[in-house]
Amino acid sequence: ANIKADFELKLARAKENLDKSIENLRAFRVQNNIIAGREPHIRSNWKLFASIIIPIAFAATEITANTLILSPVTGGGEAIAASVMVSVINVGLAFMVGRMCLTNLFHPVGTSSSKGYYITLVVIFLIVVVYVNFMMGVFRGINEEALLATDREAYAAVSREALFAAVFPFNDLDRLTFQSMFLVLVGFFFATASLLDGYFFDDPINGYGPLGRKNQRAQNKYDELVNSVTDLVGDYSKSSFV
Repeated sequence: ANIKADFELKLARAKENLDKSIENLRAFRVQNNIIAGREPHIRSNWKLFASIIIPIAFAATEITANTLILSPVTGGGEAIAASVMVSVINVGLAFMVGRMCLTNLFHPVGTSSSKGYYITLVVIFLIVVVYVNFMMGVFRGINEEALLATDREAYAAVSREALFAAVFPFNDLDRLTFQSMFLVLVGFFFATASLLDGYFFDDPINGYGPLGRKNQRAQNKYDELVNSVTDLVGDYSKSSFV
């Protein structure tokens, strides 16, 4: 009787949690006009790991590549600092925009702001990414000329020129070299990849994924208890005859 009462209590709690999670899902679908049959995307532990490690790998790769390309013209310390700042924009900011802006823009929910707000943020992000990456590319391209200077005075003059040329409106794009253009393309690639990684980090409908995972855990707990009845009775029977 004690074993039965304990099991019934656990089963009742599991059933209550399951019913509550189902009701929360139903209410969320109704409140946000989610079409019938659109179930939440349940993120696996492997996908969570991959979604976290991908931007870290992107940032490490970009910092390394940019440092190797910039160090001949700026020095090691300045090259690392500049590479880290650019990577924060291309990878970190892109991930945040994908997760916080694109998801709310394409799949607005009750807590979302207006579409104009998110469009404005995305446009500002695109301008910043284009500006920063071309600034780095032009700066690198012109500084390559400084390496060919025959004396320190000529080197200093070209370096100063690079500082002014590497700002809007980029009138010196024709001085981009292969390596500096590669620098720009690497930045755009990692920004795009991080943007998509942020968008697909979880269910694009904000709040839907966590509700789906909570429902899945509640369902698994309930099924586990139901399936354990046979073992529970068997274990009790064996202990009774000992």
